Amino acid sequence: YAGQENVKRDVQDFSLRMDGAEKRISNVEDDVNSEKGKTEALVKQVALLTDKLEDLENRSRRSNLRLVNVPEKIEGNDAVAFLEKWLIDDFI
Repeated sequence: YAGQENVKRDVQDFSLRMDGAEKRISNVEDDVNSEKGKTEALVKQVALLTDKLEDLENRSRRSNLRLVNVPEKIEGNDAVAFLEKWLIDDFI
């Protein structure tokens, strides 16, 4: 009987340990699923913000003037004064 009682106690202990392990695994699976949802939401948000950034960068470029056939660094320290003089001298 003593041997059987030891085996029975070992099986019960093992069963309790398995129950605990299954609960912890279930909790980890729940956490992983929760984090997957958060990750998917963040991926969508990054894509949306990337599109928005690209749109804003393109809009900001539309307001810039591109001057061709004007030598580099010719404006000196005052680009506005240079452009005013250049536009008046060359186009009016």
